[in-house]
Amino acid sequence: MKILHRLGVFAVSILVFATLSEIVGKAAVTLTTPNSAIVNYTLASGATSSPIAPATNQPVIVIGANIGTTDFAVSNITLVHIPGVMIRWIGIEAGTGTVIHGGSAALGTHIVWLDDSNKVALQVFSADEFVIHNGATTSESGSVKLIW
Repeated sequence: MKILHRLGVFAVSILVFATLSEIVGKAAVTLTTPNSAIVNYTLASGATSSPIAPATNQPVIVIGANIGTTDFAVSNITLVHIPGVMIRWIGIEAGTGTVIHGGSAALGTHIVWLDDSNKVALQVFSADEFVIHNGATTSESGSVKLIW
């Protein structure tokens, strides 16, 4: 009788172990470290940065912060770059918090303001790149971070 009891406990233990192994095996999540790039800028009045090419065919988070002398602001967008076709985006405009969205390959198309005075902006450069343009009368600086 004792042997049957021990065999029963052993069998139930094996069953519990097998069930837990199956559950844990299916619950595993694989996390990957995102890629990122930071573009720091200091632009004279009317100046434009070098073109910036976001990663292709995948969502890219773009966070911009203008840290000019008195024109501090932050904005963010999520974009997708379809090579040779266009850049599409949706995000939040600095200062107003307005939701913005669009898509273009046309040079100079406004994407998002980086400052509170609506003078420093991300603009489309081509179907594959964007730039930072300073339309203010003063020098402006800040950074744009891309995460993909």
